Amino acid sequence: MSDENRDVVPGGGFAETLKVVLPLAAMQLVYAANSIWERFLLSQRGCAALQASLSASMVSVMFVCLLSAAIGYTSVYVAQFHGAGRGRDAVRAFAQGVWLSVLSIPLLVLLAFAAFALVDVAAHAPEVAAGEKAYIAIYVPGGFFTILSGVLAGLLTGQGRTGWVSVCGVAGVLVNIALSPIFIDGWGPVPAMGNAGAAIAGVISLASVAALQGAAVCRDALVRAHGRDGALRPDFPLMWKILRTGAFNGMTAFASCVAFTVFTLVLGRFDALGAGSANVVFAVNNLFYCVMCALSDGVCIVSGRRHGANDTEAVRRTVRTGVFLCLGLLAAVYCVLLPLSGVVADVFLPKDAEFTAEAWRASVRMLFLIMLVREVGEGIGMVFEGALRGVGDVKFVMGAKLGCDICLWMPAVLAVAAFHRSLLALWWTMPAFFAVLSTVLFLRFRSGAWIRRRLSA
Repeated sequence: MSDENRDVVPGGGFAETLKVVLPLAAMQLVYAANSIWERFLLSQRGCAALQASLSASMVSVMFVCLLSAAIGYTSVYVAQFHGAGRGRDAVRAFAQGVWLSVLSIPLLVLLAFAAFALVDVAAHAPEVAAGEKAYIAIYVPGGFFTILSGVLAGLLTGQGRTGWVSVCGVAGVLVNIALSPIFIDGWGPVPAMGNAGAAIAGVISLASVAALQGAAVCRDALVRAHGRDGALRPDFPLMWKILRTGAFNGMTAFASCVAFTVFTLVLGRFDALGAGSANVVFAVNNLFYCVMCALSDGVCIVSGRRHGANDTEAVRRTVRTGVFLCLGLLAAVYCVLLPLSGVVADVFLPKDAEFTAEAWRASVRMLFLIMLVREVGEGIGMVFEGALRGVGDVKFVMGAKLGCDICLWMPAVLAVAAFHRSLLALWWTMPAFFAVLSTVLFLRFRSGAWIRRRLSA
């Protein structure tokens, strides 16, 4: 094994997966805590600010993720090149991601105007739409830092070095937690800005993460070994190859966000009780979902490295580990959340609520129960999606998610909005969708069609 590949744990499986996932999970848990804190602050400003928070963030994420997921796919190239012992090529792939991040800036500005148009189509209440647009105007252009930090982190996570990435992420989220009350509620010379303040705190947080990760990348052994031999220069053929492959990953993320964004925009048309309680449940459920994102990314990284080393059985062991961790985590989270759902509801009860506390608690508890059913399918699906992304089978993942999101879930959501305006009917579309998607991804992985696919070839 070469020096460049010395940190790869032989054999794969439980130990290696945990080594990669745990630091990412710690970072994501802090992120989930920040989401809960932000929703709490907005709930204290009234129902309109709370209602706007979910749809505004989802519309923003939908447009940013199209570029961040495409360009951030450089991390898979880094993982496979590193797993094959080709350190210089890993640095070359990383550098193209940095160049592509810079080129994304004008596109993000244009996407902000597209996001405004989508909010107009949703036809939410004027005070809700104003909060959504205030958030979007700041967060979408600031998505540059999301893209850049993803590329910078990809160089480290592609080598399995997730510890410092986690430290940077936690530091950035702590910045967000500290700044949110200042910009949302106002402090000293800083006026209260509500949803716009939440976006400002978020962008500053992302910029601080990118700065910390940039400092780590400058000290990285691979960059120091190959940074002066031309590996960091623009390489347009490789850039195009990464972008062409990553576009499938970007479209996959975009498709998922499109369907969920439509879901949240339809949700925004419900009354304050339904839309507000849904915002709370989504925010608190981030405790599970964010860790699942870390698990999916960890499975992607380990699978990519093992696939680059031509160790198919280790890829399968990684997936089995991921499913085990997913189900264990789900049981642990909801064994706490369900008994405490009434307490959670009381914490987020808006000050200007026109409904009773009992109705609020009942709505929150019912939505938590539906969310539990949903997360069984979503969590398992995320594990198989991470594995397929890691081995380079992104075209199939994109096709599966496009088919299920656009042809299955979105029509179901729109049908509920048009013919059966029931909050529970809308929410039950989620478990049905994720059950189908996770089954499709499982069958694809089990087929073994990915075994001969190599990005590092």
